[in-house]
Amino acid sequence: MDRTKDNIKKYYESKELSDEKVELLLSGRSNSRLNSKYLKLAVAALLVIGFIFTIVQFQSDGIEQRIVDEIAMNHKKELKVEFETANLSKLQTELDKLDFNLSKAGPFIAANYELIGGRYCSIQGNLAAQLKIRNKHTSSFETLYVTDLSPELQKVDDTDVNSEGVSIKIWKEDGLLYGTASNSQ
Repeated sequence: MDRTKDNIKKYYESKELSDEKVELLLSGRSNSRLNSKYLKLAVAALLVIGFIFTIVQFQSDGIEQRIVDEIAMNHKKELKVEFETANLSKLQTELDKLDFNLSKAGPFIAANYELIGGRYCSIQGNLAAQLKIRNKHTSSFETLYVTDLSPELQKVDDTDVNSEGVSIKIWKEDGLLYGTASNSQ
């Protein structure tokens, strides 16, 4: 996000009016080529377009980073599970406010992890499951986040980053958004 701000700032700082146009503007005179009414409309239109572009750019480009930051923060809290169970079906019953089926995450968990339990959380305002899992190969504890794909979350690209000492992977599958978090080695 800061890079986009810097680029926009550099772009506008590099622009300047010619001496002739500055004189014309300062004198308040108008000529047939540069009618002040049309100049004001053009400047207003450019400002509106620039403002809209900036808002859209910040909203769409920042979602992956906001999710990464949210997952890293929640993972580092190391909150205890509310429902301790190794059975995903039982956990689904306990987390009855979820409007998606956790069983879709079953094959992912079974392949490399042992389920410890879970709790509710949210990802960008969407109700989510935060599952504590243990890696079968390293015995390290990790966190798996699962939520339904809202229209905003459908825009998310797969992500694999390290943030604040946490290794985070985000992907979409079967209509759900998944994220894993583990302490960076």
